[in-house]
Amino acid sequence: MMALRSPNATTAARWQPSRAAGFTLIEVLLATALLAFGLGLAIAALRSTTHSVRLSEEEAARTEAVRIVQQFLRRQLAAARPTVFSMNPDTFEVTVFEGERERMLFVAPMPGYLSRGGSYAQTLAVARAERDDELQFSAQMVVAGALIEEAEPRPPVVLLEGVESLEFAYRGIDESGVLGSWEPQWNFPDRLPLQVRIEVRFSDEKTIWPPFVAALPLAQLQSAPAPLELENPGDARDADDGAPPDGEEQR
Repeated sequence: MMALRSPNATTAARWQPSRAAGFTLIEVLLATALLAFGLGLAIAALRSTTHSVRLSEEEAARTEAVRIVQQFLRRQLAAARPTVFSMNPDTFEVTVFEGERERMLFVAPMPGYLSRGGSYAQTLAVARAERDDELQFSAQMVVAGALIEEAEPRPPVVLLEGVESLEFAYRGIDESGVLGSWEPQWNFPDRLPLQVRIEVRFSDEKTIWPPFVAALPLAQLQSAPAPLELENPGDARDADDGAPPDGEEQR
């Protein structure tokens, strides 16, 4: 027996709306928030990585700059020779080396790309800058025991910037014939010290100056009867960069 269906029921079933396939507004907003949060984390991680890389590069640059300066100073001091660059006309006292707490003057050959050959009186001095101190280097040719004035003097070269404090110290043979203590003043201008120490502290605490002690090989010929074992910390590679001249070249 066939069941009878109401016309109203058929019409209601025909026009009943079906649920649309897809995401609700809440789901879309939640997904957008999660996506924004993920992008924020990614950008923060990228910035942190970039900042770390930049800091590492700056530290490497500072370390390399200090290493190059120490290498240059060690090479020049190792080549220092007892060449007269000044003489007192009254007492005939000669000067081959001047050493103070913040200034040092010695004679040594200059690298070929920085000079015209021969011996140069080289000065290392602490200079006052606008904010911090700096270590300056200058050189002047020495001929026949006198300093030669250039027509156009070269300005000093800045080796170190941002210096908070810099001190030179000198060491030689004392009256008993043994290696003496470190002194801030070299009181024997007619001969070279055996060792020179340079201590530097930078305003930027991130910049480190490794311990620096340089030996002056030719000083042993005039200060000690036999070679001494001198402390000379530093990279062994620096020793090959500046071999001192033979004693026969002394003037």
